[in-house]
Amino acid sequence: MNLQTQIQTRTPSPPPVRRTHATVTIMKALKALPLNVKLQRNKLIEEQNADRTQRTLDHAYDPANHPNPGSEQASMITIDTNDMHILRSSTVLDSLKAIVPFYLLQRLALLDKSKRKQPEDTVADLNEARDAKRRCMDGASLTLPDAENPAAIDFPQILFDTEAVCAIPLSFFTSSALRTIMDEGPLMSSKRANPLPNQAKGNMVLDIKSLASAFGDELSLSFGQYTQASVNYWKFQRLRDTEGPDGPWSAEWLKHFQFFENQIDSEAYFDGWKHHELALRKERRNRRGKYDPQHYTMLYLQAKNEVKQRAELDKRDKNLLSQLKSAAGFGNNSTNAPTSRFPRFTKPFLSSSSGNSATATCLLCAERGHQVHQHPSSKTKFADGKSFWAIFISGRLRTTDGKDICLSFNIFGRTQCEGSAAHGSNRLHVCSFCGSKAHHAFSWTCRSAPV
Repeated sequence: MNLQTQIQTRTPSPPPVRRTHATVTIMKALKALPLNVKLQRNKLIEEQNADRTQRTLDHAYDPANHPNPGSEQASMITIDTNDMHILRSSTVLDSLKAIVPFYLLQRLALLDKSKRKQPEDTVADLNEARDAKRRCMDGASLTLPDAENPAAIDFPQILFDTEAVCAIPLSFFTSSALRTIMDEGPLMSSKRANPLPNQAKGNMVLDIKSLASAFGDELSLSFGQYTQASVNYWKFQRLRDTEGPDGPWSAEWLKHFQFFENQIDSEAYFDGWKHHELALRKERRNRRGKYDPQHYTMLYLQAKNEVKQRAELDKRDKNLLSQLKSAAGFGNNSTNAPTSRFPRFTKPFLSSSSGNSATATCLLCAERGHQVHQHPSSKTKFADGKSFWAIFISGRLRTTDGKDICLSFNIFGRTQCEGSAAHGSNRLHVCSFCGSKAHHAFSWTCRSAPV
């Protein structure tokens, strides 16, 4: 029979029968086993394979006494990279050594050997590596300064790592603050943050609390500093946009800052709206608040009204102080004091609102010894046990539903108040002791004057 006939008539060998990984279902189940179970099964497979090898060897030496060779070797259950990393821990390996198969011990030994310094490393090699580390400065990267085209800000990586775990105040984004961070970043106060969900350990981030004193509170920025910092902050957020510098995240920040920048009176009312701007920034970062022009407009108008009201109150208080000083001069028979402007003043009022608190009378409790702004918050009732009708909060005398009460009316009465405080109908002309519109507090109609 020639060779071609032998090839044509030869029966093909059947494929080897899988022992360990018999089916896809079994393979998935094996992969899901805990590490210690995998090691136990592999150690048993290793021992059985060694027995098969010995029987095959015995058959080769003495087929008469050992007619059956060993069967084919069984495959080991795969120990993946993560499990190998765990086994490289000396603590884990010592606890599992009794069940670790020999082939894995060999592999771990080779890995440890590759980590150790190779004996062929010479002094020349070490010197060359040292010199390579030293030669790290490239003179070709130097450029001439250009006052008309300043270099773009290169935000350090630590700023991005910090913003990922906590909000960075706007005061860190003035040009001078960013320059300090770029120049002194490696030496600045930092700490390790808690790891994010996809991290094994947290990144090093700026210690915001300890650096805040150096860069200042963000609400302490001037309007010029705010404008500068807002531009830099927007450029920083552009680099964090997942869709690139012109993506929707970047666009939302641009709308935010442009709203305040485009208000014609934004600088004049900066002290009023900067608190709302900070709150909107926090809302975007913490709750992903989207730019809403109507909401922004409402808050801006609210801030303007608050500033106007404060200015009106300051004017009122200034006028009232001037009147009180004039009243005190009249009570002391000053020759320069008016002789007819305050004909209805009585001694309790004169002492209540001038500089001496020991002889002052309170518009809230009707007792002598302190002025209304010095009234103790713990005291809420008159001497006869009746609860106060009014309240004094945030430096203003008010009704319980929040309406302002005219101080000038309660001190001077209606005749002297009208036209002097210039507040119109914004403040109620009611007695601060009982709420009556028929008389003022220091007329002592509803309360007895203190002795």
